[in-house]
Amino acid sequence: MNTPTQFEKLGNSAAERSIGALFGRGLIIDLGPLLARVRLSNRQVAQQFVNLYQAFPASTVEGFAHLDVKVGCRAWPAGLFKPQARFISEGREPFVPLPEAHALPLIEWGLNWTIATQAPNFLVIHAAVVALNDRAIILPGNPGAGKSTLCAALVAHGWRLLSDEFALIHPVTLRIHPIPRPISLKNASIDIIGARWPEAWHSPPVLDTSKGTVSLFRPPEDSVQSMKATASASCVVFPRYAADTSLSIERIPRARALARLAEHVVNFTELPRKHFGVLDRLFLTCQASDLAYSDLDEAIHQLDTIVQADRQQHA
Repeated sequence: MNTPTQFEKLGNSAAERSIGALFGRGLIIDLGPLLARVRLSNRQVAQQFVNLYQAFPASTVEGFAHLDVKVGCRAWPAGLFKPQARFISEGREPFVPLPEAHALPLIEWGLNWTIATQAPNFLVIHAAVVALNDRAIILPGNPGAGKSTLCAALVAHGWRLLSDEFALIHPVTLRIHPIPRPISLKNASIDIIGARWPEAWHSPPVLDTSKGTVSLFRPPEDSVQSMKATASASCVVFPRYAADTSLSIERIPRARALARLAEHVVNFTELPRKHFGVLDRLFLTCQASDLAYSDLDEAIHQLDTIVQADRQQHA
């Protein structure tokens, strides 16, 4: 009989032991609904990874993991003259190598890809998710829409982080399972959120990535501690940042909302046919709206109002 893997808060473990596991057989991180085995080959990146995930339960001993990912160096001789980082998941290399300086965001992007392709028990929607108590707002967004910035501002305001990247919806219960990994911010958003959330640790900015300058913000410890507590969807809000415009919110008809949210589902082809009605059932009790904003405080107040009204209705 296999002995269950013992986990302890990563921040309570000796850093050298955690880094040694990342360099060797792998560090197993409990992400909530999934266990991920992570291996790295760059010491600086390993230290930053430990800093980002210090609130998560982790294990340095060999054991079961749903996901197995690694970021290593490109093999000699090419890597000798131009150091590059390679992402490998379950023996596959889905991305071209990137400059070694991009290794930290690469492990996060790679984990995103792995979760999207290897979480068949959930409907996976590309969206940020935040919650007040049990009631969550799903925030899908195309690149540049301000999804992550709004997510981080809400978390800094006291909302619970469920995810910056995915809504993992159970196809039977419709409950959202948190996976509160680091929040990835880009360009001007790094300083904007840094000023609003000065106590949050974030990684040194990585320059000249395919997404511009990137920094990863460590999730709040209370969000990590609550990651086994699922939430129900209060509403779906499609945010759109538009400079120098007044805040506006517009209700979306159910059929159009379903079609638009379906564009953000990343694993339709992986789901059994019986699960294709998940979105339709979601919108039986969940409203959808477009939100255009330029002022983060106005957007936060609007979303506070929506969820507070929803909580009173379901009290």
